[in-house]
Order: sequence, then structure tokens, then C-alpha cells
Amino acid sequence: MAGTQLPPTKPHTKSHRSTRVPFCRRIPQSVAAALRVLRSAMRGMALSARGYDRVRKVARTIADLAGHEAIGADHVAEALQFRLV
Repeated sequence: MAGTQLPPTKPHTKSHRSTRVPFCRRIPQSVAAALRVLRSAMRGMALSARGYDRVRKVARTIADLAGHEAIGADHVAEALQFRLV
């Protein structure tokens, strides 16, 4: 055992990972009004990427509780109101 060596390992780098955001983490493109509200809030409220993600998660929860499959502009607006509280 003293003379055996482990085989060399392939270095794991982030360059091998995909840079695309997974589909489940994006707001559907068909909901243009929700995207416009969120984009304007990012500019106006100076939302960080973390803030954007939190608003998106809360909007998804609000849409789920309302029984809607897609996130709408009203869901995003309500989620933004919770950030102001």
C-alpha cells in the first residue's frame, strides 16, 4: 500500500457549469406584464439579485395561494409591497 498512488483527479471548475438560469427559477416569458413590473422595481427600488430572487419567490407563493399557475403582475406588485413593510 505504501507505493500506490491515487489516480489524478480532474480539476472541478465553474467553467464547466452552465451559465443559464434553470427554467424553474425564471418567471415565464409569456407573463410580460409581470416582467415589466419586476424590471421597473429593480431600477426604481435598486433591488439586488438577492432582492429580485426574494420578490420572485414571494410572488410565486402568492400566485400559488391564489390558485394561479403563472405569476402575474398583481402577484409581483403584492410581493413588492411586502418588501416595503
